[in-house]
Amino acid sequence: MRPYWGPFWGLLCFLLAPGLAKDQDEIQKLQFEAAFQGRCGHGSPCEQICFELHDGMYECDCRDGFLLRADGYSCEELNSSLSTQSTEDLKLDLIYIKEVEIDAEEIPFANASADSNDIPQSYTNWSMPAAASEITNYTTVGPRLEQKFTSASSSLLKSTLPISTVRPCVLDCGPGGGCHAETDEEPNKCLCPLGRGGDQCERDMEIQSPRFTGSSWLAFPALRGAYKHVQLSLELRPEAYDGIFFLTGERDDMAGDFMALLLHQGFVEFRFDCGSGIGVVRSDETVLLNQWNHIKLYRHRWDAWLQLNNGKHIQGRSKGLFSRITFREPLFIGGPGNTTGLDEKLPVSKGLKGCIRHLEVNDHVYKFALDPNGEAIKGYGIEECTADRCSRVPCQHGGKCLTSETSAVCLCPLGFSGDLCEIRVDLQVPSFNGSSHLRYRGLAESALTWLDLEITFKPTLSDGLIIYNGHRMDGTGDFMGLYLNDGFLEFAYDLGT
Repeated sequence: MRPYWGPFWGLLCFLLAPGLAKDQDEIQKLQFEAAFQGRCGHGSPCEQICFELHDGMYECDCRDGFLLRADGYSCEELNSSLSTQSTEDLKLDLIYIKEVEIDAEEIPFANASADSNDIPQSYTNWSMPAAASEITNYTTVGPRLEQKFTSASSSLLKSTLPISTVRPCVLDCGPGGGCHAETDEEPNKCLCPLGRGGDQCERDMEIQSPRFTGSSWLAFPALRGAYKHVQLSLELRPEAYDGIFFLTGERDDMAGDFMALLLHQGFVEFRFDCGSGIGVVRSDETVLLNQWNHIKLYRHRWDAWLQLNNGKHIQGRSKGLFSRITFREPLFIGGPGNTTGLDEKLPVSKGLKGCIRHLEVNDHVYKFALDPNGEAIKGYGIEECTADRCSRVPCQHGGKCLTSETSAVCLCPLGFSGDLCEIRVDLQVPSFNGSSHLRYRGLAESALTWLDLEITFKPTLSDGLIIYNGHRMDGTGDFMGLYLNDGFLEFAYDLGT
């Protein structure tokens, strides 16, 4: 439980970066974090970002490039604040950077230097190794789910904190969205709240089958009536061999009971703890990447069995005497959500990269859309799974399904047409849709020096290829082609020179 004073706000302590105060007494004076009683909404004073805490309180934060003022709710642009504030004011300003809070006074800017090394237009980021057991993590619910750490000795920080530089993430991702940048090499992108999509979360989006990126997740209400018995069925289409795709339990720091399904090196693992020791059940085969996999799980008290793609039932058992799991935390799908302490209990900490199209727990089939259209209470970074569209378009007679951003269509073989290639046709005058074609035997040596071509066509667009024949299938070498270019008919050929 966090410290709390007064009916409206409290102060919370955590460790600032080394070198911010001359002694421990001064450090203690600077250690604070404003928290407020109530919930985020139109009535909250937060200027930019509001995170709800699990104890009926909330705290404010600022987007990258801004400082949280000492009042705990208003924000100030970095460049303007540094040029006008006094030294004492700077000591009270905190900037929120992924995995850490550091004092604004320690941030190098375009014309500043850190240890005689200029670091233009970047932030200095400290990361804490997992071995530093003196550190206690706090977690708030937000687009990037930053983990915040509390007090540890200055000597520990100086001896164990490697320094790296990360460009600030400055995309405007709209209300509820968060700018995401894991490394310097990866481009910045927006993690949008559930129901929103686009490069900057600018459009509404309905989710039928969610796709997860490894940093995204869905949250559902805590499981009910599942403390001793769980029967689960799930279909997923993974794009990577590691990732958490089902997680729930008693506490958000993994200190109590929990239940998790994950991929580790391609194998499906079920890990659960009833309060007296972790049990692990692992599939004997790996999942099929970029294909739909069916997972079944059955747990009754200590015992569990797991089945992948109608294979063997792999059995396992949890340790100790306790046989019930207490579920107080949300059910997280596709990623760990705001859960901390993952490294101590699970072999992976990132979320699933891939799609999930079916989830059934104790005869209840979950709807992935946001409440009230679905059952999800929150989500970030969720995309619609385009790979699943073809499962709803069963092309007949050898037709192939082709997906686009918004739909899926069947490409029918010669002699068939219709939405599902279900209509047999006697083709007399072919009609092309831009992705279709007819293939004949090539001209070969019949037109080495002479070609007489006559064609009648009725175009519906001003651009498109009409006829092509070449020496090789890869587009290199001799060729000839007839096509429309901006409404003009053009003939191109290459004799190899």
